[in-house]
Amino acid sequence: MATSPGFHSGWRESNPRVNLGKVAGYHYITPALAGRRPSFSPVRAAPYKPPAGASGCSDELPRVVWIYAIPAWAFMTGSVIVACVVACGLLAFVRKRVTRNELISHNDVAGPVLTSIGTVLAVMMSFMVAGVWQEFDASAQTVQIEAGTLSDLHHLADALPQPSRTRLKEEVDRYIRDVVAIEWPIMRRGGESLTVHNEAYDIEATVTRILPHNAAESNVQQNAIETTQRFLDARRRRIHDNRQGIPMSLWATLMLIGSITILFSFYFRVDRPLAQYLMVVALTSVIAGTFSLIAELDYPFRGDIAVSPGAFDRAYATIHNLGLDVTPPPP
Repeated sequence: MATSPGFHSGWRESNPRVNLGKVAGYHYITPALAGRRPSFSPVRAAPYKPPAGASGCSDELPRVVWIYAIPAWAFMTGSVIVACVVACGLLAFVRKRVTRNELISHNDVAGPVLTSIGTVLAVMMSFMVAGVWQEFDASAQTVQIEAGTLSDLHHLADALPQPSRTRLKEEVDRYIRDVVAIEWPIMRRGGESLTVHNEAYDIEATVTRILPHNAAESNVQQNAIETTQRFLDARRRRIHDNRQGIPMSLWATLMLIGSITILFSFYFRVDRPLAQYLMVVALTSVIAGTFSLIAELDYPFRGDIAVSPGAFDRAYATIHNLGLDVTPPPP
């Protein structure tokens, strides 16, 4: 495994006659330095700038993010009302401009066409709802894994030597508190906390710098290192999920098909205007309501319908036995 810049291994190769770096074609193994401990802290480097015009490397566009500043109930209700008002206004315009003889008087041809378009829209919306909900649930599971690995680290610290034991416990406690108090509000705006980011790597540095005194402590350290890697992987997935949304091209396609479905329904002959308005309102409400739900679930850590930091609260309470009923139930 290639090491990061500035890393000096504290252990020599098991076979000094074999230079693993040269075998692999790299020269990343440096001689062990006496008295030096391994350091895995992030190395500050120049910011990465993608090539001009590189696909997928642009910063996040504020195209959908603004909706999370509005309460979910207000956004969904307002979207349905606005869409229904626009649809009814267009229907009134069409009824005034198009004569009764120009409307479709039977469904032999128009019915199957509208059914096909509606089926395509229904299938796409169904997959979209299922997809965003699965991603939402996966993000919640990621938070649970991150909190659970932190709890495991806190308990593993009991078998580590001092002063690493106390330091690791303090860093885990501080990380959990700061994730809930500092980073979660920032994530609701699409960002992450540099302070909490550094605290995560402080935990990794503490675990890797432990000097075990016996085989038992060495095994515990190895377990702690693996647990730390799972914790960092879960954190990276959480940050990624908060930045990855539905592409704008897919939103445009859904909007186009939905608009065609609504507009096409205007050209069916309905003698009672109230009945046609009610049917258009019902169709528009279903489409607009589904679109609003997809938008609210698109970014799982933003808005009112968002993954909560409750897993971290429960992990902290479990670690310190806060608010837990430890009394056995009566027989």
